Amino acid sequence: MSGQLLSSGVTFGAIYAMVALGYHLIFVSSGILNFALGEQLAIAGLIALSFHEMGLPMPIAILAALITGSLVGLVYERLALAPAERSLPGAGPIITSIGVALIFTHGRTLIWGPNPKAFPPFSGESNAAVDFLGGRWLVQSFWVIGIVAVMTAALLLFLRRTYLGRQWRAAAQNPVGAQLCGVNPAAVTAGSVMVASFLVTLGGIAIAPIVLAGGFYGLTFGVKGFVAAILGGFESTGGAIVGGMTIGILESFLAGQLSNAHADIILFAVLILMLIVRPKGLIAVREAARA
Repeated sequence: MSGQLLSSGVTFGAIYAMVALGYHLIFVSSGILNFALGEQLAIAGLIALSFHEMGLPMPIAILAALITGSLVGLVYERLALAPAERSLPGAGPIITSIGVALIFTHGRTLIWGPNPKAFPPFSGESNAAVDFLGGRWLVQSFWVIGIVAVMTAALLLFLRRTYLGRQWRAAAQNPVGAQLCGVNPAAVTAGSVMVASFLVTLGGIAIAPIVLAGGFYGLTFGVKGFVAAILGGFESTGGAIVGGMTIGILESFLAGQLSNAHADIILFAVLILMLIVRPKGLIAVREAARA
């Protein structure tokens, strides 16, 4: 029983972590919050299926969906988030991103209908599973975990080891100073939303074979990814992973012992406690000191 709960917790925790990475990247690059990421994740599988239905092989359809998801992020950042930030710094993008999320939610129903769709697994048959750590783990779960691990490593290398990544971080920490050094904060914000959109689109496609494509789970993943980012620390790449895994595993074991409703109550109680006791997250203080 505990092995099965661990399997579910790690799988969903990895997706929460992927959403948290999106929040983290945008925040450390621009200082804004984008609450449309959860709904972008929910429609990712539908976009890939649409390309596949046009006759593209599934790997090419997935690549096309990733490009589309990134471009969608760029478009709504330029048309909605950027003007909102100029008009009402801080709160403007938050309010606007919620509006964008609602457009995704209802637009999805108009385009693809209200019913979620089956999505083929990346390898093997549907629901193929193996015995691991005392439970039955879906083969697709290993794809999810591997994808999140690779994306986390890539993001860490980008932000810490590349000149462009350091520019992105500087743009949020000191926009005026960054501009004097030739950094364009508007381009940084647009780029960060594009990359975050790519991350959640990839996460949505990876989890679609498990939860179906186009299910009404965007709000759930978005909110729990946000909780994971707070838990780990918005300024910490590693904290997003720690937060996501913590939320996923805790949620799974609580739901297994109690119920989903009780699990959510306890999770949000943990969030409130975290905001009171350590508002910068579990890892943020250590990384800030190193920076």
